[in-house]
Amino acid sequence: MPLSMKKLLLLIFISNSLLAFSQLSSHQKINEVYGNEFFNDKQDIFDFFVNVLDNRISFSEEVYFQTEKYEKISEVGVVNKLNTNILPFNSETFTLNSFNPIRYQLDFYQSKLTKVYRIDNTNYLLIIRPQ
Repeated sequence: MPLSMKKLLLLIFISNSLLAFSQLSSHQKINEVYGNEFFNDKQDIFDFFVNVLDNRISFSEEVYFQTEKYEKISEVGVVNKLNTNILPFNSETFTLNSFNPIRYQLDFYQSKLTKVYRIDNTNYLLIIRPQ
């Protein structure tokens, strides 16, 4: 294998590794909002949130239109009863990798309909599939 091909493969490997390390895990996102001890005797609720993050949430990139009907994420409020340091995201520093939907009072419990929210001042939609 030529040296330049080896360098390219190494660069791809390093880039993918850094991307994986920069993303917050589902457990980290949940613990950020609720703390480590909150779910000690509530494993089923913790598992519910892991399932939401890992299997039911996705993002779609769509240009914002003023006439669209999507509820903005800023309109639902944040979950900060257990962690008063939780603030709404800053759209100027927004990245999908660091965005934590668990911070918001979203309708995770919907059993029949897909919910879609606009992430304010971005071209991203947050999609929550039903249970």
